[in-house]
Amino acid sequence: IIEANLRQRYGVIVIGIQRHDRRMEFNPEPNTAIHAGDKLVVLGRPNPLKELEAEAAGT
Repeated sequence: IIEANLRQRYGVIVIGIQRHDRRMEFNPEPNTAIHAGDKLVVLGRPNPLKELEAEAAGT
């Protein structure tokens, strides 16, 4: 998570990760790895969230 630099780039806080196998991890540590198929649960302002969503979608 820390390498993705999401807080500085988008002002969002990662509060959870839904893993590709559907299990949830809440309050992940900064050194938690993000894997293909994982979904992040984040808090942030609407416009930066839209920017993050667009980047994650590859647009």
